[in-house]
Amino acid sequence: MFGIRVLIGAFPLVLAGYAAPVAAEVSGRDLVEALNGIFGQHAGQRASHAKGICAAGEFRATEQAPELSRAELFGAEPALVRVRFSMGGGNPVVPDTARAVRGLAARFSLPDGGVTDLIMLSAPVFLARNPEQVFEFLRVREVDPATGLPDPEKVAAFSAANPETTRQAAWLAANPPADSYLSTRFFGVNAFRFINDGDEAVYGRWQIEPADGVVELDEAQLAELGDDFLSEDLVRRLAAGPSAFEVYVQLAGEGDDVTDPTVSWPESRPRVHVGTLNLTSEEGQSCDTLMFNPLALPAGIEPSEDATLRVVRTTAYVESLARRLQRQ
Repeated sequence: MFGIRVLIGAFPLVLAGYAAPVAAEVSGRDLVEALNGIFGQHAGQRASHAKGICAAGEFRATEQAPELSRAELFGAEPALVRVRFSMGGGNPVVPDTARAVRGLAARFSLPDGGVTDLIMLSAPVFLARNPEQVFEFLRVREVDPATGLPDPEKVAAFSAANPETTRQAAWLAANPPADSYLSTRFFGVNAFRFINDGDEAVYGRWQIEPADGVVELDEAQLAELGDDFLSEDLVRRLAAGPSAFEVYVQLAGEGDDVTDPTVSWPESRPRVHVGTLNLTSEEGQSCDTLMFNPLALPAGIEPSEDATLRVVRTTAYVESLARRLQRQ
């Protein structure tokens, strides 16, 4: 969701203990205010993943998808889809060349009139394991008005005391960005419970892969691109023809934590190919008023007990939506 690159890499490590108080109950207002403390307030914009572009298409399930879940999403009828690709963070003019996490949010409109939403990131791990840690992660990065930067000692001390919060940045540093939203691999960092008609249940995480493969950029190529190359590329490619993603569910194995989004599961875990997402048109900012809710689920898919899924990605989303609608 928040997709903020950890800033510790830019500063010397400080080993002093981190002594900031932990928020006992973190609200959506707390999280949005913390994001505003980093990126500022931008009228009518999302507090996180502010810069984005929309697309439309359809989803068709595979024949084996119903073996995983009885959800209507996996039925014979295709679902219409609206997708929002985005850059991480709350800066609506962040350059697309930034080494930040990218996002994919999708709304599937089901034949019965219901909806299912997915929230994905271009990294397989989230930046914190629970709502309190998300809040503190953001709070220590609040910008000092005098310097225009967060306090490096606070950031370093927090990271040293909470090493799991550095995993997303480490993954981004080790994996070059793709040359297009349409050639980016996206991961669901939260687990869900999938139940089939036989009441057999398994935990899994969503994964979406470009049908034509991932195309990565090196630093020299990235330096030559413009600030809006991702959105410009999306417009150009979809005007030339459809673009497809294959949709999978990676199944949890023995010992895999289904409640901690900072931990990725081994690549060796089996996956179920559940469908194809075919994008046919670019839609500008037409979906910017939507609140993509990962708890908007059909029968046959249930949320795990992951607190970042149940708290961070509901209360903060509602707060952010209310604020941007008021300011438009």
